Amino acid sequence: MELKSIKLQDIRFARQTPKHQNYQTRQTRQIYATLAFSALLILAFLLSACGGVANPPSWFLHPQESAKSSMFYGVGMGASIAAAKQEATNDLAQSVQTQVSSNTSITNLQTNDDLSTSLAQNINLNVAELELQNLKITNKAYANNTYYIQVGVSRRDLLSPLQAQMKEAISAMGTLDSTCASLSIKDFATLERELKRAKSLSQTITAISGSQLLESSDALETYSALHRRNAPAPKISVINEGMSASEAQVILGEIAKFAKISSEPNLTQLQNTLKISPSPKGVQAVLEVVMKDCGGNVLFQASIKEEQASRDAAIKRAGVVLYKKLLEYKQGGGDSIPNI
Repeated sequence: MELKSIKLQDIRFARQTPKHQNYQTRQTRQIYATLAFSALLILAFLLSACGGVANPPSWFLHPQESAKSSMFYGVGMGASIAAAKQEATNDLAQSVQTQVSSNTSITNLQTNDDLSTSLAQNINLNVAELELQNLKITNKAYANNTYYIQVGVSRRDLLSPLQAQMKEAISAMGTLDSTCASLSIKDFATLERELKRAKSLSQTITAISGSQLLESSDALETYSALHRRNAPAPKISVINEGMSASEAQVILGEIAKFAKISSEPNLTQLQNTLKISPSPKGVQAVLEVVMKDCGGNVLFQASIKEEQASRDAAIKRAGVVLYKKLLEYKQGGGDSIPNI
């Protein structure tokens, strides 16, 4: 019998330790798992002792070890079949958690960004959302008004969706344009997001399968190197027209939240043109923004109009709107030129 696919939403790991320290040890994880299962066995013996009849089946009292099998197993008991299934599924989830955490030891290394420091959190999230596909009932029994259930899932079924997600992440990074000396704001955000995702998946896949795919490993190293070349933020050249040096600083301050402003050649270029005119409210500022890659292709453009009581207020407001537009562009996943 098969159970429908579920997610391990209740799995939680220990919080991150400081940099350069390993996470919770395998021995501690195994102790927690042993204590949880011992409590389950004690409850089973108490129930059978009170009724004075049949003991739990041997496969329940001596479950197969998931770590030494091609399957992960979980056992459960309850007053109904549904309750026993749920407890068995939770026990299986704990078995997967123990396997992943006991085989995953990560040293938190300091780099130019926070990619390594957030990796552990991503691994935890990955396992918590892991789908248990093709979950099957491998044993069942009924004694002393109690149902006993054993469920199992193969490592192959666990790994299949993870490997598909890994291919998606690597494919997404493969679309990035690295022709220029630095990535665009949007491409750098995509690289960070997908690289964290891929490294997290790699750790989980390795922990479950016991081996690492060479193809994925090579791809991760390639994109990690690309990230290091662009971290902590991509570089961009900026041209401001129609504004004073102090007014330009207002605009540059918003751009600097996304990229490092540089005069180096072969970079993405952001051109800002400011036009000021009278308006019923006092002053209207029109900021025309065009971002092009090093080949002259338009990546982003916006026309920002703001009316305020003074020139300074209008320019400051235009800078705030520019920040919001750049944030939309950075997070967007649609057309290269956003509809704004």
